[in-house]
Amino acid sequence: WCGVVVEPQVKAANWLRELYRGNDRVVVLQAALDSKCGSRMFFTVESQTAPAWAGALASFQRDTILKHSDLIPGLNGMIREVTVDCITFDEVLGHLPGGRVDVLQIDTEGWDSYILSLFPFHRVIPAIIHWEVKHLTKTEREDCLGRLTPFGYRFAPSGGEDMLAVVD
Repeated sequence: WCGVVVEPQVKAANWLRELYRGNDRVVVLQAALDSKCGSRMFFTVESQTAPAWAGALASFQRDTILKHSDLIPGLNGMIREVTVDCITFDEVLGHLPGGRVDVLQIDTEGWDSYILSLFPFHRVIPAIIHWEVKHLTKTEREDCLGRLTPFGYRFAPSGGEDMLAVVD
């Protein structure tokens, strides 16, 4: 298989590059997805005292990270603002041979509905889409389902915090 992995965090992007080192079928792009290319402020968790999993908390929305305050005492003081490069799905698709997408995996800590709204379904229909819903409002969840239904997707919850869509 081949793929493009989009990861805005430096440490995580480097880990992915190492993981896929020697595999020329996987491209790791250190960037965040957005409606246009450029840069944006991004919030991350950096602390020696935070649990290891807290390093995965990163979002354009500071409030989404703060939802974990009950699990991480002092979280507010651990949040850092960084500037990240942003790219569009057009750039991502440009790295895929033939522009074919079998699986679209989205985990963007509360930004999932927005990212899904940016995907160019008029160009390509992924066979499988998997995204995190735990940080989405009811309206955002319904918007995702409504956006995908016209393309023939069927839906199933995945692990209680995620949603799976498969083309019928």
